[in-house]
Amino acid sequence: MFIEKDNRAKGNYGSNFVEVYRIMENDSEFGRIALMHDRTVGLKFPAITKKMDITFLKEMVAFIEQRLNDPNFYQQGR
Repeated sequence: MFIEKDNRAKGNYGSNFVEVYRIMENDSEFGRIALMHDRTVGLKFPAITKKMDITFLKEMVAFIEQRLNDPNFYQQGR
């Protein structure tokens, strides 16, 4: 699994998101992460049919924290 930025996302999570990322497994989308202006995180997992590796889950949380703590994060979007 890996995370990639979705530059095409517009308005799917309301107007207050800054960045949207796709969680990919092989060539298929497994889920989405939306990082919001108010430091909340939207997660979308349409159909979880398999277990997510705990190591990847930890990496995903670390990635989210790193992006939200980036001083340039809030200068984007809006």
